[in-house]
Amino acid sequence: MTKHVLILLGLGAVARTAVWLFWGEDRFLVALPSALWQSDCAGMLADIPLALTWEHTRPPLLALRGLLKCGIWPAMHPAVVDLTMVSFADLGATAVIYLTFRRLSVPPRMALVVAGLWSTSLIAWEYYRFAGTHNHLNPALMALIAYATVRRFQNPGLSADLLYGGAGVLLVAGYGPGVLMVYFTALLSIPWRHGVRRMVTSLILAASFPALLFVAVGAKNYARFGTFSTTTYLSINLSQYGYISLGYEAPGQRLIDLMPDLKPSAWWRWCFDRRLARDASPIAALRGLQGQCLQFDDPASVREGLEQARFLRDDAMVKRLAVDLRMAESAPWALRVGSPAIMTSTTEVAHNEISKRLWGHLLRSEPLSLLRTFLMANRSFFIWGPLMFDGVHHEPHLIPAPKIINGLATGMAVLVMVGVVFGAGLCLLGTIRTVRFRGELKKIVDCNQDLLLLCGLVAAFFLTSIMINSVSCCENGRQFQSLSVIPLIAGTYLVARLPTLLRGAVSRVR
Repeated sequence: MTKHVLILLGLGAVARTAVWLFWGEDRFLVALPSALWQSDCAGMLADIPLALTWEHTRPPLLALRGLLKCGIWPAMHPAVVDLTMVSFADLGATAVIYLTFRRLSVPPRMALVVAGLWSTSLIAWEYYRFAGTHNHLNPALMALIAYATVRRFQNPGLSADLLYGGAGVLLVAGYGPGVLMVYFTALLSIPWRHGVRRMVTSLILAASFPALLFVAVGAKNYARFGTFSTTTYLSINLSQYGYISLGYEAPGQRLIDLMPDLKPSAWWRWCFDRRLARDASPIAALRGLQGQCLQFDDPASVREGLEQARFLRDDAMVKRLAVDLRMAESAPWALRVGSPAIMTSTTEVAHNEISKRLWGHLLRSEPLSLLRTFLMANRSFFIWGPLMFDGVHHEPHLIPAPKIINGLATGMAVLVMVGVVFGAGLCLLGTIRTVRFRGELKKIVDCNQDLLLLCGLVAAFFLTSIMINSVSCCENGRQFQSLSVIPLIAGTYLVARLPTLLRGAVSRVR
C-alpha cells in the first residue's frame, strides 16, 4: 500500500511539473501584480488581526491563503503560490482517495489506476480559474472527510473520532456549505453497534471541534457585521436565486413592482434607485439588490451615502455607513480583501440580509418560480458539473488545460456519473428491499457493511446537494467539484463490485 501511495505522489508531481514547464509558465506569469494589490498586501501584513477578523465573505482558510500570498511576495509570484498550493492539495487528495478505495476493498491495481487518472484529471481543474475562490481546495478537504468517515465507521475509537474532528475542522474552514456534510457524515459513521454511551461520546468528540470553529467564526462575523455565518458569499447566491426566479422577461421591472411587498428601508430604496439610474440593465438591478451602489473603498463615495442616510433618517444604515467610512479612510485595503464579487463593507452585509426578503416573498407567493430555479440549479449541478472538470464546457476562455488533460478529465466524468446515477439507484433498491423483507436488515448490516456505508455517503451527497441548490442558483457546476469525491468513490466501488453484484442478482432471480 505504501508503495502505491509513493507511486501516485511521484507520478502526480512529474505530470504537474511537465505541464507547467511545457505549457503553463507563459500562460500565467504574464504580468506583475498590480500596484494596488501590493499596497493592499502591505496593509494586510501590517495589521494581520484586522485582515482576519474583517474578512467575512469567505471561510477562514481562504483568508489565510490571501495572507500567505502576500507574505511570500516578491519571492514568489502569487499565481505560482495559488497553483502550488492547489497542486499539493490535490496530490494529498490522491493518496487519501487511494487509501479510501482500499478500505472499501477495491482491488489494489484498480485503486491505483483510478486514483492516478483522477490525479491527472485534476490538473485541468487546477488550471481553471485557480486564482479565484471557486472550490479548488475543496476536493482535498472532501477526500479527507470521506476517508475519516469510512475509517470511523469501520474501526470506531478515539483516534478515529479525533481524525474525523480534524477533517471536519478543515472542511468547515475551507468550504461554506461543508458544515452540512460534516454533520451528515458524523451521524452516518456513528458507532451505533457499540451502545448508546459510546455513540454519544463518539459524536461529541467527532463533532465538537468543527462546531467550535463554526461558532467562533460565526460569532466573530455576528459581532462585527450582524450575521452569524462563516461566509456571507452565500447571501449573494441567495439574492441571485430570488432574482433569477423573477424570470427572464424584464426581471428588473418586476423587482421594482415588488418593492412595496419587500418593505425596504428608505436608504435601501435610495441605493437601489441610484444603481439603476446609472445603468438600467438586469445585472445592474441585481447589483442594486445586493447593495452595490457605492464605491466602498472611496471615502468620498461612502460619505455621500452616509449623508443621504442621515437625510432619510435611516438610523440602522447610518451606523453601518459610519463604520465603513472609518474603514475607507484608515484601511481601504480591508474593504477589498474579500471575494471579488463583493466588497467587505458592513453596509453590503445588511443589504444582503434585506434582499433575502425577495426569496421569502417568492416562496410564499410564487413557489413554482422558485421550483423552476431549483430544477435549473440541479441541472447545472448534476449534468454540467461533471463535465466542468476541464473548464472547456463552461467559460472556455478562462485558461483551460492542455487538450489531452481536458479529454481525460471529461472521461472521468463517466465514472463520477456512475456513482451519481447507479449509486443512488442501487441504494434506493436496497432500501425498498429492506423494507419489504425486514428479516434481511440484519443480514445487510452484518455482511454488506461497505455497501451500507456507501449508501449513506451517497445519501449525504444528495442531501447536501439539495440543500445547496435550494439557495444557490449560481456556480453549481463548480460546486459539484467540491462534492464529487463521493460519487467518485461510489462509482469506483460499484465498478469493482459489479461482478459480485450481478452474480447476486442472478442467484436471486433463480
